[in-house]
Amino acid sequence: MKLQLFTAVSVLATSTLCAYGQEVGVTAAPAPAETNAPESTIASNLSGGYVHFFDASFGSGTTGTVSENRLYASYKFGGDLNEDANWGLGFNYTGAWYNFSGATPLDPAPGVEPWGAVTSLMISPALDVKLNERWNAFGRVFVDFSGESNADAWNSTTGGGAIGASYSFSKDLTLGLGVLGASQIEDNALVIPLLIVNWKISDALRVTNVAGPSAYPTSNGLEIVWRMNEKFELSFGGRWELDRFRLDDDATNPNGVGQDQGLPIWIRGTFFATKNARIDLLGGVRIGSEFNLYDQNGNGLTSSDVDAQPFLGVFASFAF
Repeated sequence: MKLQLFTAVSVLATSTLCAYGQEVGVTAAPAPAETNAPESTIASNLSGGYVHFFDASFGSGTTGTVSENRLYASYKFGGDLNEDANWGLGFNYTGAWYNFSGATPLDPAPGVEPWGAVTSLMISPALDVKLNERWNAFGRVFVDFSGESNADAWNSTTGGGAIGASYSFSKDLTLGLGVLGASQIEDNALVIPLLIVNWKISDALRVTNVAGPSAYPTSNGLEIVWRMNEKFELSFGGRWELDRFRLDDDATNPNGVGQDQGLPIWIRGTFFATKNARIDLLGGVRIGSEFNLYDQNGNGLTSSDVDAQPFLGVFASFAF
């Protein structure tokens, strides 16, 4: 059995579009560029990485800026239930350290930053079923926590699930659809459609959302992937990210809610060191970013656009 590298938080294991999108996997055979675990009863994947978002100005005429450092870690394992079904379980962590500089439109009080370090954790069981030679179905449930270090754990927890199916038109083309539903911190439930794409146009070129590293997957985005040779591939892609998290119980905005959303677009280079190990370098720019600040009941306090924000990242993944 080859572990289907079903993909679990943004690992921003939060009530975020990015986090939820990572829970959606496919049961189609992985493309040649994927890192695959060897045949075994239980197969595992360990992945981690770091991304730095450089200083960007707020788009409201203020002098304030924001930068971010994000650390990702993911561990997933699974096995066969029978010849037509396999199970999986994923654990994901993201640490996001925000650095606000100068007066920003989000400051809840003069000299007070809207938020600082945010921790996101997610656990997600999964089930994939082969219905016949062409149809596969998947199901996921997930529970996640996202908040600052002193945020109340219960009030920082959300959950949901996703179901869907994919159809293999040939060994080179698999398409699928699904739906995801999830609760959000002090907001209405999130319901979004899911798209699965894995199209091998030629031996060197494919369009897919299942090629990214496990800790920073592209399942809620899309990439064009060029396989240069057995060791290297180059990709261009992007994904929408939405992170929503509980704030600390402080004097300026106790138990408030923060939100960070945007569209990272990147170029990714992958080196396949061995059959089961890969290193990914990526660089790009996040556009369309918006930060929002809410009170403890979800009432909007302030929001601001953020200018285009360059970023660089590195990831490593191991299957065993």
